[in-house]
Amino acid sequence: MRYFDSDTNSFWSTKVNFADENNVLVGYDFAGSCCEQFGWYIHDKVTKNGGGALFNENTDRTAVNQSLKDWTFDTSFFQELEEGAHGCDVHRTAVFRLVNEDNELFLHLFNDHNGYYGHGFDFSVDEKIIKTGVL
Repeated sequence: MRYFDSDTNSFWSTKVNFADENNVLVGYDFAGSCCEQFGWYIHDKVTKNGGGALFNENTDRTAVNQSLKDWTFDTSFFQELEEGAHGCDVHRTAVFRLVNEDNELFLHLFNDHNGYYGHGFDFSVDEKIIKTGVL
């Protein structure tokens, strides 16, 4: 698997993407607004917060790519977690399973916001959408 984003001010600088060798892609809108906290992390279990995460958006891209080079997405797994009510203090998380020969990890995309702001995501294989949504 590879993690990539852009360091430029182009259109792609507002996206983060994770792609594996089977052409499975998870893309996430990373354009921020006020009144929200959003990001991604990889954990060894499904969790509602990033505490104890192995990697997150602040981890060096090269380190993420080296550590996850032999991992692929499990296209049969998707989980969405939500806490809070619409209008105030909403926490939404989309979870994707990564596998290798012996282990599993979980990619979490999250957004904590006041009910107004959202970040879109796509989960696709060969450009065919498996799941799309807004956190």
